[in-house]
Amino acid sequence: MNPHLVCVGGEDHPLRIPFLLALRERGFRVTAVSSEAGTAFSPHDIPHRQFGFDRFSSGGGKWGAIRAIRKLMLELRPDVVQSFDTKPNLLTPLAVRGQVPVIGTINGLGWTFSSLEPRALGLRPVFCGLQWLASFWTAMIVFQNRDDQAFFERYRLVGRGKSRLIRSSGIDVDAFAILMEKGTGNRGLCEARR
Repeated sequence: MNPHLVCVGGEDHPLRIPFLLALRERGFRVTAVSSEAGTAFSPHDIPHRQFGFDRFSSGGGKWGAIRAIRKLMLELRPDVVQSFDTKPNLLTPLAVRGQVPVIGTINGLGWTFSSLEPRALGLRPVFCGLQWLASFWTAMIVFQNRDDQAFFERYRLVGRGKSRLIRSSGIDVDAFAILMEKGTGNRGLCEARR
């Protein structure tokens, strides 16, 4: 039987459809899990499950997301889980807690580390603490740039020997450009660059 990979992400998860198709071509059975409705996955015959998650919220909503991810993983029974984006990279290992290998993908540190707003500055130590905790249940973290990898290693946010650098975007770059033009893309990134 083909290994089952569940890929967890946020509202921009459809941008990873080319990645999921490439995995399927290499023999994986893939399922996408995200906070969006999942209609973009249907034309590609990629199963999708939705969980309640708002990447811009803070506080108690995270515990509900952790419970939802845990429940989905029990139902889907993956062989491996890959997460994308800051909050799914934190929440997924906390939800799975070593029951299944989790590969986190750091494709940037986002608003928390690019903004000088007081809220972002206050969230940095919270992120680092949660990332340190999540690292105990993360089998591997894939980085898309050296600076992020160096940051994680310097602050011991990734276990020794548990990081790899793979330079790529991992997304459909053309679709991302269209989202950015429409103003519906990564709002945190856009706000940080204004």
